[in-house]
Amino acid sequence: MPCPPRAGEESDGNFESFPAVTLTVHVGSCAGARNHCGGVQNLRASLEPAMAQNQPLLRRWKRTIAVCATLAIAGAGCRRAESEGEAPPVARPNPVDPCGQMAEIPMDGLPGRVAGFCLDPNADVKRYGEGTSLPLDAVCVELFNGECEIYKRYGLGGVKTTNYISAKSPTTSVAVVVSNFQSSAGAYGFFTRRVVGDGLPSQVTVKPLKVPGRAALGPGVLYLWRGKQVVEMNYVSELETPEEIIQHSATVLGDLALSTSSMLLGNTDPPATVLLLEDLAQQDFGVVVFPDGLLGQLGSGPYAVGYFEREGEGKRPYRLLVAERRDEASATDLVKGITRGFPSKKLKDRDAYRVRFATEGKSPESVYVSQDKERVLLIQPLELGESEVSSPDSREREEKAWEEEALRRLRDLKKMSAQRKS
Repeated sequence: MPCPPRAGEESDGNFESFPAVTLTVHVGSCAGARNHCGGVQNLRASLEPAMAQNQPLLRRWKRTIAVCATLAIAGAGCRRAESEGEAPPVARPNPVDPCGQMAEIPMDGLPGRVAGFCLDPNADVKRYGEGTSLPLDAVCVELFNGECEIYKRYGLGGVKTTNYISAKSPTTSVAVVVSNFQSSAGAYGFFTRRVVGDGLPSQVTVKPLKVPGRAALGPGVLYLWRGKQVVEMNYVSELETPEEIIQHSATVLGDLALSTSSMLLGNTDPPATVLLLEDLAQQDFGVVVFPDGLLGQLGSGPYAVGYFEREGEGKRPYRLLVAERRDEASATDLVKGITRGFPSKKLKDRDAYRVRFATEGKSPESVYVSQDKERVLLIQPLELGESEVSSPDSREREEKAWEEEALRRLRDLKKMSAQRKS
């Protein structure tokens, strides 16, 4: 149906004259389209005065106006969609990569970038010990707390702390502590103590990693030894669950262990006494090195202990101890100190001593001592639980059986020690 003529135009004859009504419909802008409902209301208001006297014509015009208004509104809506469209998404800047400026080359003896982590360019690197701005005792207060004396007993000389940060997550990092010791033997001894602690090798929760030197990987932690240095790393995440930390840290710390150990200087093999006992123990982290206190005697010097916890049914668990001195005379002096410090007896035709040794609160036990040139060799019972109550006769039989077994194992140890030195 054709629309009525616009204002100022002549009718084409299809519409009767309607002088009482003047129509003006504005369409053509989005603004107008947004107000099309109001426009129709205005149109109705302008028609109201003429409705009473022009009812016949008005009914025809109302149908025509309704169609034209609908087409106009629809057209305006289409033009709005074409001209305006949806607002574009807000551009969000990518998070700044904290590792963007960090090179992969080593920095201060540590790898610059490894496994998506880099040395934190904003880290507060602290150094303790001789030649640094902070005294060694300061690290005891700020970092090691009650464990500081353990570090010192192994000959701690200096400490450096820093950390790695993740290139992808600002809430994930790796704290690093590098401890320098006065000797490689002291550093390795501390490494074994750090891994095993005061327990037994069978109780450790870490596993060995193949690197130059030695490394132990646990849930979120890494211990690394080479030369005079021990590196401790702790994986820290504010958002990950404990299960996620265990999973993700294994890869990150494993890569850091290999890269870091390759850059450290010094020996990659532990002391010869440790290698000797490891050949017999055949157990991961089965040997621990102590800095002093052989059979509780202060000043006796360092020694290595190999643990033999599972020797079959009916076999008594035990430990083998090896103390190496600078020469044979020094080793002889150590043997004299042991046999004079405790009730002891030289066994006839056995080249060994039986020493009765008791720790506080426990019954005396028999320890057997022998010497192979500059090495002092001992075998000692390993109590894994409460001792069973037994009669005097059974205790005597057990003691004889233990002596035969101990002397046999001591001979095997002495033989192997001589073979490895030749």
